[in-house]
Amino acid sequence: MLQISILAGKSKGQTRVFSQFPCLIGRSAENHLRLDDSGIWDRHITIRLKKGDGFFMETGSNALATLNGHPETQARICNGDILGIGGTSLQCWLSPAPLRGLRLREGIVWFFIGLVLMAQVILIYLLCR
Repeated sequence: MLQISILAGKSKGQTRVFSQFPCLIGRSAENHLRLDDSGIWDRHITIRLKKGDGFFMETGSNALATLNGHPETQARICNGDILGIGGTSLQCWLSPAPLRGLRLREGIVWFFIGLVLMAQVILIYLLCR
């Protein structure tokens, strides 16, 4: 559902996908995303999903965070936003949707195209007789 890429800090380059909310980010081992960089509190940020409204972040008490370079304590997160917490930066994306196999449907469509083609050939043969 929500994909977070770590752009700066000790865990730079990692990407995590979260599907259960609220999602806790911070230094504590109980968090869903544990970051051990300087300036990060035990429970630094909580990300919540509000149905129909999207993702929202709120900081823990006395914790500081930036959203696209602007200090925020509570804010709506949009696709591609960058969260700055302590010595790290996180980029938030909607995670890619899983693709379903379409072989059966494609096979059925090709079968009916062949059936229509065969019916046309038979019809032309009968009309030319």
